[in-house]
Amino acid sequence: MSQIRIFIAGEKASAGKSSVCLGILGNLLKTYSAQDICYVKPATQNISPTLTAKFCQSKGIKYRHVGPIVYYKGFTREFLEGKYSQTSEQMLGEVSKVVDEMSKGKSVVVIDGVGYPSVGSVCGVSNADIAKVLKAYVIIIGKSGVGDAIDSYNLCATYFQSNGVPVLGGIFNRLSLSGFYSLDNCKAAIENYFSKSKPNEKSYGFVPVVESLAAEDKGETCPVTLKPPKGEILVNAMNEKEEKLAQELVDVIGERVNISLLLQDASKTL
Repeated sequence: MSQIRIFIAGEKASAGKSSVCLGILGNLLKTYSAQDICYVKPATQNISPTLTAKFCQSKGIKYRHVGPIVYYKGFTREFLEGKYSQTSEQMLGEVSKVVDEMSKGKSVVVIDGVGYPSVGSVCGVSNADIAKVLKAYVIIIGKSGVGDAIDSYNLCATYFQSNGVPVLGGIFNRLSLSGFYSLDNCKAAIENYFSKSKPNEKSYGFVPVVESLAAEDKGETCPVTLKPPKGEILVNAMNEKEEKLAQELVDVIGERVNISLLLQDASKTL
């Protein structure tokens, strides 16, 4: 079987990409050994240790949660003024090299995007550019609702597809369990839309709001790091609260997302 590469993109910053990555990784461990999977975030603006990185470390999953592209304060201006040390092609080449080295012998590679799809485009290294050079299928983490959720999904999917990157479908996140826009109501409407208008793309899951996870999801809104990182970034072990949080993520993603179907679709040769 060929290697599966899944790129988790978001319709906006703080969509819950890293949390969904953690949940997917935890469920992959039910089928694969830790040595068969890896996690990488090729571009980021936050160099702080994440719960996803701590989870990978605790489970023996190979990971890299920072860079090689780090959007520190002033990065864009340096690039536009010709003062940055690498071209777009060189940055993408380094990303490809890092991920290829990390993924040797792995069955599944989970790639975590940054911000919304076009982040990095000003420097020629958008999420679409990165997903394309890594030959990965894209899953978009969408929002709650119906019309806005579908419209936002289509906007994001079109960006990737216009850059020659295949989009498998979406996982819709943070839906209420009650009310007019309840998870069940939104699920029925969105699945109806996909079946009629997006026959080649799928809605792989609908994840409810989990209050205890709200603080972790806010981690994606951390401010841009002020300077490029130097040396190894240490990741501490999870504390008891973080272990409980990580398990909740694994459980809710396992219950609400059709990971087996996602893997099946992502195993197709690009």
